[in-house]
Amino acid sequence: MSSKDYLIARYETGGKVFEILVKPELAFQYKETGKPDI
Repeated sequence: MSSKDYLIARYETGGKVFEILVKPELAFQYKETGKPDI
């Protein structure tokens, strides 16, 4: 598993910014909901 297989998703909540690694095929979920589904 290498980092190039993942995208970095940024989202803001509670005044904090989070950066998480997501699989490219899951990235659409973050765009849809604006938050991680975990």
